[in-house]
Amino acid sequence: MVSYYDLYKPIRNQLRKYSGQSVCLAALSRLQQHRVGDLDYLKAQPPWFHFLLLKWALVEGDWLTTNRPIDGHAYNKLVDRLHDLGPKLVPPDADNLPLFLRRIAYQQFWHQSLPPLSGFCRQTLLFGDLDSNHPLSERMRSEFEISLEDWLTLAMFLLTTFVTQPRARWIGLPSFAPLKVSAATVVAFLASISTDLKGMRDHLRQIAPPHKHESEYREVTPLIRYPLVVVSERYHRTTLPVLIHSLQHFLYDRFRAFDANWFMTSFGPLFERYVENCLAASGETYMNEAQISQTAGPGKTVDFLIKSAASRVFADAKGVELRHNAMTSYSPDYILRAAESSVLKGILQGLSTADRLRGLDSSEYAPENCYLLVVTYKDLILSGGHMLVHLLGHSRLTELTGREPSSWPIPPEHIYFVGIEDFENACGAIERRDTTFSDLLTHAVTQDSEPATRKLLFHQHIADLAPNRSFPSILDDAWNKKFKDLEAIHP
Repeated sequence: MVSYYDLYKPIRNQLRKYSGQSVCLAALSRLQQHRVGDLDYLKAQPPWFHFLLLKWALVEGDWLTTNRPIDGHAYNKLVDRLHDLGPKLVPPDADNLPLFLRRIAYQQFWHQSLPPLSGFCRQTLLFGDLDSNHPLSERMRSEFEISLEDWLTLAMFLLTTFVTQPRARWIGLPSFAPLKVSAATVVAFLASISTDLKGMRDHLRQIAPPHKHESEYREVTPLIRYPLVVVSERYHRTTLPVLIHSLQHFLYDRFRAFDANWFMTSFGPLFERYVENCLAASGETYMNEAQISQTAGPGKTVDFLIKSAASRVFADAKGVELRHNAMTSYSPDYILRAAESSVLKGILQGLSTADRLRGLDSSEYAPENCYLLVVTYKDLILSGGHMLVHLLGHSRLTELTGREPSSWPIPPEHIYFVGIEDFENACGAIERRDTTFSDLLTHAVTQDSEPATRKLLFHQHIADLAPNRSFPSILDDAWNKKFKDLEAIHP
C-alpha cells in the first residue's frame, strides 16, 4: 500500500517550484473569496484544501530561492491534485461509515454556514464576570497584557466589523482609532490573535508531529490559532467561519493550551454553572447535584436531573474537547480512551445515579423513561449510545462498565453526547415552547432506531422539531449588554 508521504511528496515538489510567499498569498486570496452557503463553490474550492496548501507552503515551501510566483492556473493544478488525493486515502475500515462521516463533519460542516453570533457571548458569560484576581484573569494579563473585559469588547468590535462588511478582507490600526481605548490595549489585542507569515511558520513547526500522517488531510486547520494574518501592516482575515469560530473559542483554547490540568480545575465549575444557567432559562424543572444526592444518597452523581411527567433526563457537564487525532481516528478504542474523562465517566455517573433512584422508585425511573445527556464544551461528534454500540459492541461495553448494556438503568440508545452549542440550541427551543427535553429525546431515539432516519449531529434532531434555530435568552441578553459596552467606547 502506498504511504501517505509518497502521495503527498509529488504535490509538495510541485508546490516548491514556486516562491513560498506567493503560494501563501494565493491561498489567502482564495480563502477570502470563500462563499458561505454556496455548496457548489465549496466543493470546487474547499477551504480546507487552501488551508492545507497554506500550511505546506509555510512549512515546506521554497523561501530561499527566487523561484517565480505562482499564477492562478498553477495554483488550480495544486487544488486539483488535492482533489485527486482523497480517493487514494483508503481508510483502514472502509465499511465503518459512522467514523468516516464523523471525520468529514469535523473538518467540513462548520464551513458551510456562519455560526450563530450569539455563541460569542458564551465566553462573556463564562469568563466576563471573573474577579481581577481570579487565576484566569491574572493569566490573561500576564500572557497577553490585556484584561478579559477589554479583550471581549475588542473581539466583539472585530467580529461585528467583518460580519457587517462581509466583503472586507482586512482591517488596519486606523479602524480602531475612534474607540475610547488605549493604543497599547489595541496592540495587545491584535497581537493575541494575529501573526505574520513567519510567525505562522514558526507556530506550525513547533506543533508539527514527527512524521506525516494522512489525518492531516481531514484536519481542522491549526492556523485557526491566528484568525488574522499580518501582511504589509494589514490584518487579513481568512474565511468568516474560521474568524468567528476562532474568536468564539479563543479563551478556552488558549487557557487550555497553557496548561490543560490547571485550566480545567478552574473551568469545570464555570462550565457546570453555565450549563445550569442555560437549563434554568429553558424553564424545565430540574434538580442540581446537591439535591439529587440528598435524594439518591452517596455515590457517583450527575450534575442535573430534568424531571417531567413523561421522562427523567440525567445530564452531566464535561467541559472538554477531543484533540485532532481522536477526532480523525478510525479506532473506536482509541477514541474512547481519549474521551474516557467525558464519555465513559459521564455514562458511569448516569448509570450510578439512575440505579440508586430506581431503587427508591422503580416505576418512576423505569429504563424506558430515562435518558442521559453528556454535555461537552466542543462537540465530540459521537452522536449517542447507539453509535457506541455500533463501534464497540455489547461485549466491549460490558467490559468497560462492568455490566451488560441490557441491564443498564438507562438504555445505551437513550444516551447522547451533546456539544454546548447544541445544548444551547435545545434550551432555546424549549424556552420558546417549540419542544421539551422529553419530546426531543423521544424523537431522537425513534429517529436513530432506523438507519434511514439516523442523524450524526444532535442539532439535526432539534431542527426536526424547531426549524427556526434559537438560543437561550441569556445569550441574547449577554449580546445586548456587550453591545452596550462597545457603544460606550465607540462614539
